[in-house]
Amino acid sequence: MLSEVYLASLSIIPNQVGNDGIRSKARITTELYTFFKRQGKSQDISVQYEMGKCKAFPLHSFKFLKFAKKLRMDSSFKKYEHTSFSADEMIARSEDYYKMLDKRRSVREFSDKSVPKVVIENIIKTASSAPSGAHKQPWTFAAISNPALKQEIRTAAEKEEYENYHGRMSDEWLDDLRPFNTDWNKEFLTIAPWLIVVFKKPYDFVNGEKKKNYYVQESVGIATGFLISAIHQCGLITLTHTPSPLNFLAKILNRPENEKPYLLLPVGYPSEDAVVPVLERKGLEEIAVFV
Repeated sequence: MLSEVYLASLSIIPNQVGNDGIRSKARITTELYTFFKRQGKSQDISVQYEMGKCKAFPLHSFKFLKFAKKLRMDSSFKKYEHTSFSADEMIARSEDYYKMLDKRRSVREFSDKSVPKVVIENIIKTASSAPSGAHKQPWTFAAISNPALKQEIRTAAEKEEYENYHGRMSDEWLDDLRPFNTDWNKEFLTIAPWLIVVFKKPYDFVNGEKKKNYYVQESVGIATGFLISAIHQCGLITLTHTPSPLNFLAKILNRPENEKPYLLLPVGYPSEDAVVPVLERKGLEEIAVFV
């Protein structure tokens, strides 16, 4: 039987049919029965009343559809559980989170100190909690700790980066990079205990059938933001490394054709003598508009 609690809260009209499309008790009971039968359910439908008082509403109204969703037996919906905070708590939490992330920096000098695999697993699960187009979750996170694979990735990345610094990059680009003191040498790719390669998936195969994914670039970008935030939250560092082109990553890691490299992030601890450039972030008045 259907939950009598839900059925008791379903207010049905008196025994009459009006010109506004409202159905009788018998008719709406039949409609509910048909609805559930189409869902593959064969339970008997009985409409319960509370103190014999009923309210009228159109069969195809939003209210009916809302209750129909609530009563569905396929568990495709569930009640959203939400935690609320007072205004003071929200202000404090938002300030604490900002201060924590404002300390995040792109660090290029890593320690080889090990990081437990479970930490990397939790970081990736956090990233995968990000929203995505039609909930397709069009991403794969490849976590690499194997020294031989890291060396292979470094060799291929440095080959591409050498070409970038010696012809591919414009003079303006190179000028913009000089304050960061970067070059084609990427030793952090072998020193950092973990590398995470983010892959985007324009499409998936479901039961052998090609299925399109939606808003892939946006979805993977949001997930990567979650990933970086989670890394910093753990007291670790990372660097958004984008050797271009990135195709060598798919080949080295033997990824399927529907996975395209998006970003490479070394993950670990900073070295004892790690330094970062002296920079200032734009102020709120430069990045936000309130209307």
